[in-house]
Amino acid sequence: MPKYPQRIAGGADPGAVFEHRSDLYSIRHEGRDRNGGAVAVMDDDAHARFAVYEGEPGPDAPPTDVGPVYSLGRDGPLAVPTGRVLVRMTAPVTPAERRAEFAKAGFEIERTLSYAPDAAWLRPSRGGVARGLLGLAALQQIAGVAHVEPQMLLARALKGRRPATTR
Repeated sequence: MPKYPQRIAGGADPGAVFEHRSDLYSIRHEGRDRNGGAVAVMDDDAHARFAVYEGEPGPDAPPTDVGPVYSLGRDGPLAVPTGRVLVRMTAPVTPAERRAEFAKAGFEIERTLSYAPDAAWLRPSRGGVARGLLGLAALQQIAGVAHVEPQMLLARALKGRRPATTR
């Protein structure tokens, strides 16, 4: 697996820190594939599913679909990064005005938000999740960028129980 950051700031909550879990890995599945043996399963809004497994991926796991797993603290809920990054700009700058700078940092605009014209979802031009996470600092350095947050899918947890599978 590629190198991933050991710690990632949790976005809106400055005290929240995601810690890399080297004992777990995720596999991205299209649609509603079966995920036997998964510790947790998380759906994203792009019709994909991320299944979390213990150990290390086997030799037949497609390398482009294998990714890291994080948790909020060592025993906190599990989280899987998708590679997407939300950026919010300072007024009056719009994401489209920084398209060239995003491209230099290795990202492209996936979509802008009609309800928040100062924000956009970016995705790495190449390199997938690893590139998305390693490029966060470069995005923060772009003039007019006020906030950078990787998309992290969280496993649903029920009170008094271990993290549960989401469906």
